[in-house]
Amino acid sequence: MCEYFKNPDRLLSLLATVISIIALWQTQRQIKFSNKQQLFDRRLSDYLVLKDLAKNYREVGERCELNDNEGWLFHAGVVLYFLLSNSFFEPASDIRTQPDDIRLQKELFAKRVELRKISEEMSIIFKRDISSVACDFISAYERAVKNSHEFVWAWHSPDTKYPSGMGDELLREREEKRKELEIDLIHLREAFQVLEKENTEQKMKRYMKI
Repeated sequence: MCEYFKNPDRLLSLLATVISIIALWQTQRQIKFSNKQQLFDRRLSDYLVLKDLAKNYREVGERCELNDNEGWLFHAGVVLYFLLSNSFFEPASDIRTQPDDIRLQKELFAKRVELRKISEEMSIIFKRDISSVACDFISAYERAVKNSHEFVWAWHSPDTKYPSGMGDELLREREEKRKELEIDLIHLREAFQVLEKENTEQKMKRYMKI
C-alpha cells in the first residue's frame, strides 16, 4: 500500500479522482438547492395571487351580485369593477368603463389566461387537499370576471350589434347572459366560503415552510 502512494502518478490520479467526486457532490447539492428555491418561489408567487384575490373578495364579495331589477347592466358593471379592484387585475381595471377598448380587452384576456395557468400550476406544486380548494376559487373568480365583462361588453352598444326589429332576440340573449352570470357569482361565493372554512391560505403558508 505504501509503495502505491510512493508513485507520484498514482497519487496525483487518486487526488484528481477525489477532487472530481467532491466537485460532483457540490454540483448535485447546488442543483438540488436551486430546484428547491425555484419551487419555493413558484409556490410563493401563486400564494400571493390567491391571497390578493381572496382579500379583495373578502372586502367586496357582498356587493358582487346582480339585483333582480332593470338595472342588470349597471350592476354587472359594478360587479366587474369590484372583481378587478386588486393588484393582479390592475392593468385591465379601466375596462369597466371602456369595455370595447381593444388594448384593455387584450390585457384582461392575458390576465385571465395567467390565472388559469396559476390554477393549473397550483394543482402540481401543492398537495391535493390544499390545491383543490384554491384552484376552485381561482377558477370561479376567473369565470366571473370573464362573464361579467362579456355581459357589459355585449350591451355596451346594442344598437350596433342588432339591426332594428331584433329586439326580442336582444332581450333573450340578455336574459341568458344574466342567468349565466348569476350562476357564476353564486359559484364564486360558494368557492370563497369553502376557501375560508378550510383555512386554505394558512395551510399554503405552512406547506411552504416544510
